[in-house]
Amino acid sequence: MTTMAIPLLDAYEERRWFVVYVEPSREQLSAKLLAENGYEVYLPTYQKRVERCAIWTTITLPLFSRYVFCRLTSTITHRVIGTPGVVRLIGFSEGSGAIDDREIQLLKKLVEMGASPFQDSLSQDLSAGSCVRIRSGPLTGMTGILVRTKETHRVVMTLELIQKSISIEIDYRDVEICAKHP
Repeated sequence: MTTMAIPLLDAYEERRWFVVYVEPSREQLSAKLLAENGYEVYLPTYQKRVERCAIWTTITLPLFSRYVFCRLTSTITHRVIGTPGVVRLIGFSEGSGAIDDREIQLLKKLVEMGASPFQDSLSQDLSAGSCVRIRSGPLTGMTGILVRTKETHRVVMTLELIQKSISIEIDYRDVEICAKHP
């Protein structure tokens, strides 16, 4: 029987979300091990259809390669580093590196709506793209860049703190042009 160490949480300090940078292709393993050690973990994923040996299958991939989100207090962030697969916690120039709960809630909504990684092949279209604001639905008020692909429109959103772009398909009737880029 193995004993699992449960982190001692400071009852007086608020738990905040932090970005955990992990080894390549270790997102799911690191998230599982962090959760087993008592941390609240969020690993946003998406589904992708791939062909392997002439057979089409759907696989689950992390939305952000090498990133896992972990909720903890700032006094125990150093304990996360010892988890297999974890490289370091990401810090930001503005301070500690904690992410606001609203950012995580937005990310969860985007994943529920079918967010997928932003494809670099679209970057040329973005420079000439229009700034749009979502005017209905759970993401009302969010702004992004409109990218047109065949018969669909996509809004590409950039999350402020993690500086990563993701795309989400949204009906063109649910967006309006805004005056400036986000």
